[in-house]
Amino acid sequence: MEPAVEPRPESPELEASDREATPLPSEESTFTVFTSLRYDPALITCAKNTHASKCQSPFYLLTHHRDRMLHAAEHFEYPENATALLKDLEAFKERLQAAVDASGIEGPLKLRPSVCRNGICTIEVTATTPVDLDQLFPTELPTPPGTGWSVILDTEATPPTDYTRYKTSERGCYDEARERAGIRGWAEKKEVLVYNEEGNLMEGSFTNVFVETEKGWVTPEDSCGGQRGTSRRWALENGLATAGTVKKSQVPAGSRVIISNGVRGFWFGKVCTV
Repeated sequence: MEPAVEPRPESPELEASDREATPLPSEESTFTVFTSLRYDPALITCAKNTHASKCQSPFYLLTHHRDRMLHAAEHFEYPENATALLKDLEAFKERLQAAVDASGIEGPLKLRPSVCRNGICTIEVTATTPVDLDQLFPTELPTPPGTGWSVILDTEATPPTDYTRYKTSERGCYDEARERAGIRGWAEKKEVLVYNEEGNLMEGSFTNVFVETEKGWVTPEDSCGGQRGTSRRWALENGLATAGTVKKSQVPAGSRVIISNGVRGFWFGKVCTV
């Protein structure tokens, strides 16, 4: 039976000025919604992944990624023909597998499926770092300690827009935050945390963030303006964290945080200055 699509979360109520602040895509013809997910043969026999994805799959949190892309496409009012692939989970899974097979690359992979408004789906495939399944599906936070990443708090606020709430090709605000943090490339083990004008944390430039508080691990709630990431959704569904407001003052230099995404799972970071 085809797994039901998770109901699209309601977007936070916005003042008129906030709605007007969301710019049009810089290039409407090349605008896409996308996600980044992990392919790993070890996931085929992983019961936690099968349960989360509602099907046996070598793709990490497959259903979560499909839902994320579909919600974004519907929010940006893609026509029906452009969302057909995303509404058929089995067809989406087959398209991903075909891209893996065509790549000729063995081992764990990062896939970046993107869909434009005319319905064309392209999938980039690259090799990625091997990780233990415990890093993808921890039983609790924190995950076992490893080599922590340097996590830098941005020096300027990022206004929330539809492009911070949904994963799209409009990534300018994240590129600017990474530049301010002095991050030169994706090979660096560094991340930057962005926050809104009220000083509330939103997320990282390509991760969600979890901060340890007196009430346990907390990830910024939807109303703060960040994305509803796939690993974040899984952590909330499984009681590993709660959603709430996290002030940037709660993550001074030296703080330990956890960051996560749909390719690497969950890992440690330590807040530092540029």
